[in-house]
Amino acid sequence: MKHPLCLLLFLLIVPLGLSACEPASLAARHPLEPGFGLDLGPWVTLAGTDPYRICVSWLSDRRERSWLAFSLDSTTLALTQETHDDGVLHHACLPLEPGQTLFYRPQSTRAPFGDTLFSVRAPDPDQPLRLVILGDVQPVDAGTMASAALLFDRVREEAPDWVVQVGDIVQDGDEAVSWSRLLPVLPRMAGGVPMALVPGNHDLRHDDGVTWTAGFPQEFEAGLDRRHRVLRAANARFILLDAFYGALSERDLAWLEKELADAHDAGSWRFVFLHGAILSSGMEGSDPDLQRQLIPLFDRTRVHAVFYGHDHMFEHHEVTYGPWLFSPDHVPVGRPIHYFLTGGGGARLEHEYGLTERPPTIKSRLLFHLETGEPRVFKFRRLAWDAARVNELADPAWSPGGAAYYHDCSEACYQEESAFWGQRYGENVLHYLTLELDDREAVVTARYPDGSVMAGPDGQTPQTWRIPRE
Repeated sequence: MKHPLCLLLFLLIVPLGLSACEPASLAARHPLEPGFGLDLGPWVTLAGTDPYRICVSWLSDRRERSWLAFSLDSTTLALTQETHDDGVLHHACLPLEPGQTLFYRPQSTRAPFGDTLFSVRAPDPDQPLRLVILGDVQPVDAGTMASAALLFDRVREEAPDWVVQVGDIVQDGDEAVSWSRLLPVLPRMAGGVPMALVPGNHDLRHDDGVTWTAGFPQEFEAGLDRRHRVLRAANARFILLDAFYGALSERDLAWLEKELADAHDAGSWRFVFLHGAILSSGMEGSDPDLQRQLIPLFDRTRVHAVFYGHDHMFEHHEVTYGPWLFSPDHVPVGRPIHYFLTGGGGARLEHEYGLTERPPTIKSRLLFHLETGEPRVFKFRRLAWDAARVNELADPAWSPGGAAYYHDCSEACYQEESAFWGQRYGENVLHYLTLELDDREAVVTARYPDGSVMAGPDGQTPQTWRIPRE
């Protein structure tokens, strides 16, 4: 292996505008010279679900012809799929029928990936759909790479139908060094489990997502201001939003409302994924613009659950909108909705940003009473998390450099806004979520890196929720 940064400089100049996961030519923008870099990959991106389509991606250490050898059984890789690229970043995009397993191996004249045989399976419609939701990864050093590898290995063992990654999979989307830390460990999970990805601020910053979009070919909704997706499977709509640091545009909001309303009218499951921390007692904290815009919308369209990242920890809120409203003309449904902050996908956890040392602050929110229309400015205090409140049942290795500090507003609330919005539990720890879905019930579970269920400091508060389809 030689000059890893040189190879990955190609990521800085790849073009926008992947359509139906067919990559544009990199060579058209920059005639890369052969003979430097690394062989990295493969990783699988979920390009679409209707029909089901995946893209297998990999990098070559030099410009060369490369192709995907594959089969629907493991005995012989008799089929091939040519790639259409500049000879460095390769994508081979294929449809899969329900329940099919694809066995594959990237190849070239040098056979850069040796004898390793990879496989990926399309969901079986006769079985419950099973997803993993994984938060911020952001490998920045050997320690965070090890945390990512720990979680990636476990997620692969879970064998979900696909993973939804809720943003910030890299530290800096336009920096070669960030990709050189992610891509050596990513195949441990994504070589065999397709990923659907929400863009995060770290993914898009500096190059507006040019690199991220080229690295993970996905089909976005046309005619919108940001990169949004809808995945349809198992009588469910999984809506992946490009949302953080402020409200959606009017056009994108109108599109989202129609998608959710249509799903509600059709009786479909409704799950929303975004990066921005709409409710959080972490260091960045709650995004008030997203709150004002999305909490009322999710209430009136009766979303079943909302998943997001950005703050690097776990937290669960159960929100019943009302009687205090963002606008006096809102008419809340009053149905509880689960909100899950899942930012502990390998990144440095919140204690490294000052979670247990932050000074007290006050944040204001203007709300209106449902019955009287009375306006009221709420002043919510925010305190440091108490470093003495540690979940001793969690392995210390799952909170590198800190501890599994926990936040339970029924015991002590570090943020008054959290209690207002129905905070149930939070923990400063590496983790992932599983979502199991059949026609009647969705089961969401927060899990540690060994697959065990997060259960609180007493072991009697398992973080598992059964959500009926109503």
